[in-house]
Amino acid sequence: MLKIQEIPTTERHLFREHFDDAYYRDPHIDQVYQHRLRYFGIFLEGQLAGGFAVYEGGKGPLKTWITPPFYPHIGLFVLRSEITVDKLLLQLTAFARSQYVCYLKWDLPIAFHSSNLPAHWHERWTYRLHLRQSESSLIKNIHPTIKSSHQKAIKQGCTFVADTQKHEVMALIRSNLDQKNVRYKGQLLDQLQTYYSEHPKAHYFSTFLGNQRIACNIIYVDNGIAYHLFSAFDRSLALNYANAAHLLGTLLYLKENFSDIHTFDFEGSTVPSIDFYFKRFGGIQCKYPSMYYSRLPLFFKAP
Repeated sequence: MLKIQEIPTTERHLFREHFDDAYYRDPHIDQVYQHRLRYFGIFLEGQLAGGFAVYEGGKGPLKTWITPPFYPHIGLFVLRSEITVDKLLLQLTAFARSQYVCYLKWDLPIAFHSSNLPAHWHERWTYRLHLRQSESSLIKNIHPTIKSSHQKAIKQGCTFVADTQKHEVMALIRSNLDQKNVRYKGQLLDQLQTYYSEHPKAHYFSTFLGNQRIACNIIYVDNGIAYHLFSAFDRSLALNYANAAHLLGTLLYLKENFSDIHTFDFEGSTVPSIDFYFKRFGGIQCKYPSMYYSRLPLFFKAP
């Protein structure tokens, strides 16, 4: 019988070592998330068999547990091979429904995909691209419109650089979030900017047209996988090639300069327009389970 229990603060330093992601193994991440991360162990016959982390938000009776903002998943790991994915999902569902929480949104790592999802779970996906193929093979599988944008940027004299002006990169990212009316926690984004700007595995890239930064992104690398966490382009310039050209430039740059990176994860969205855009880069669709569960009163729910 599986049992899920919260890990006491005094035991987190030992529990943290079991995560597959360096992100959650880093003790500094608690401060980044303003000490709102909660860690849960999965136990089998009294022995630690897995675990995960969630971000606690909300106030009073409107408490929420969600995937830590700006990260792809809750870091779920399993240490015992006899624990099947289907049993694990059922146990996570039972645990979630037993808690005094009004809203949950948990995204799991790709390894926990199942074709038999229980109630409250939904299938979502990202795209992943193998970077250890030849450049000609990589280019061959990219849609002609993306390649055309990249060639146009080159003809216009655009330059792709590893950007040291990290605060200016984040300023453009914030500008895009505001222009799209995306709701985000400003103080948390500030904390993450400080964290990533000092992190040896976080890389900032920009494309310039002359002295103007026309597109940028932040890539975080863990276990040979480059995660596309943030991106933006200068919407005021109306350069319809900038975003696609920059992302293809990123793929080619990582392939050429980072031998330790074998996979690029687009961190895509199931929003149709974003999904359509990312799959044009030739990656493989990789599905993962996502649990959505809400007890919010109707007047709090989105229409």
